[in-house]
Amino acid sequence: STKFFNVNLGCCSHVLVVIAIEMTLMIGRRVQVGQDKATVRYLGNVEGVRGDWVGVEWDDFSRGKHDGTVNGKRYFTTSHISGGSLVRPILVSIGVDLETAVSQRYGSDENTDDFTVGTKRVEMVGLGKGRQKVLSALRVIVLDHMAVNGASKDGPPLYPGCTELNLYGNLLTKWSEVVDCLRHAPRCEELVLGANLLEEISSEALHSLAHHESLKRLTLNRCGLDESTIARALALFPNIEELYAASNGVRSFGVSSPLPSSLTLIDLEDNDLQSFDDIRPLSRLPNLVKLSVARCRLKSIKIDSTDSFPVLNTLNLKGNEIGDWDSIGKLKQLRGLVTLYIDFERFHAEFGMDPREVIVAKLPTLKNLERCELSVVERRSAEIRYLNKYSALSEEKKREEEHVEDLQRLEMEHGAPVMDNAKSKQMSIVKIVFVKDEKILPERSLPTTLTVQKVLDMAKKLFKLGREEEIGAYLDQAGYRIDLDYLLRPIAFYEPQNGDLIRVYKL
Repeated sequence: STKFFNVNLGCCSHVLVVIAIEMTLMIGRRVQVGQDKATVRYLGNVEGVRGDWVGVEWDDFSRGKHDGTVNGKRYFTTSHISGGSLVRPILVSIGVDLETAVSQRYGSDENTDDFTVGTKRVEMVGLGKGRQKVLSALRVIVLDHMAVNGASKDGPPLYPGCTELNLYGNLLTKWSEVVDCLRHAPRCEELVLGANLLEEISSEALHSLAHHESLKRLTLNRCGLDESTIARALALFPNIEELYAASNGVRSFGVSSPLPSSLTLIDLEDNDLQSFDDIRPLSRLPNLVKLSVARCRLKSIKIDSTDSFPVLNTLNLKGNEIGDWDSIGKLKQLRGLVTLYIDFERFHAEFGMDPREVIVAKLPTLKNLERCELSVVERRSAEIRYLNKYSALSEEKKREEEHVEDLQRLEMEHGAPVMDNAKSKQMSIVKIVFVKDEKILPERSLPTTLTVQKVLDMAKKLFKLGREEEIGAYLDQAGYRIDLDYLLRPIAFYEPQNGDLIRVYKL
């Protein structure tokens, strides 16, 4: 390490005041310069310029001026061509410890009004008698962007009442610094470490760090970590249940370190996985209920057997490149799958069918697709339409697109398909009665190809309503209500029968 002396020069009554503050810097240390964070890459002199300099690599590379080369001489190296700068030591802050940050945010007499950070309420307790006693009772401590660099290793825990600790966007580098912070919050169940560029952790270093038994939820988003470091870090928290590790350097979870069996939720969004094989170790976790691999460049889905992901019920596949029906077929091996997020627009369905309908028909356990709950009517309609339409495909195409098993299952449930012949292609007509409040109109014949929006427009004319008046409608089948809630769907989607009522109401 190298020691610098920060000098602040000021003038008062023509007297020069010099304040010297000793600060310790070292290569690799996280620092803050103004409002920007950086990593120290160089300490020393620069040719042709007096004084000491600190070479930094900015988190935001747009703040930089070069890659560590100045006037043809290289002093350090950055990952981006313009990610580096040379700054004076006086401008560099190494941050504060946990206790100082808590006092700054929570213990000021000048600000005792509560406020929120994200969804968390921050309690302002003020200075005065018994300050530490009050601070020690804080349940939620939010210290985002407070330049926290660690905590004291000695003394009793300062915040025994804390169950949630948010250290997002600070200057933590070493896992020993994280452990030191947790030592002061022994009951902490939720820890947010996002946007701290944490170093790798070796197996040897892991054995020297204390475990934290209370932690249930850990956030490591944007920490620059690979899968091995994440897996080793999880060993520090033997009872961990939820892991959020989005936007890191994760390429595969084929790691040697076993993952805690207590994990119920894993979020790996915005990592570079590319293949379902890369997360195969996760499939053996006995309690994993929710998994997000959104925007991970996945091209297909591969699941070994029905024993994979034994209790998984929620899967997020948004923002990937998946668009083949074989992948949807593989999802049937997830016996407990209830909720699915996927870009179904990437899939090609046969003419007249919506890819959403095909996905619903092929996944019998699914109850929620893209944040829309699947009604009994929608499932039945999707399955019958899929059965009728896809049964007409050639046997070769059925096999290629993995439809054979689904068609056999649905035929056993709904009976033989109505083949898509010339008769079935003719316009279907259904006789419907419109009702609004107490007014009942004579029965009308409607083409089932009409969309719900067209039916609502017709209802406005029939009941002499204004164009701007907002209305809704539902199908009344002998007292059973079916909401007509998809404006662009043809009413055939809801399978109306002769004599059914369409009840219109104001929104």
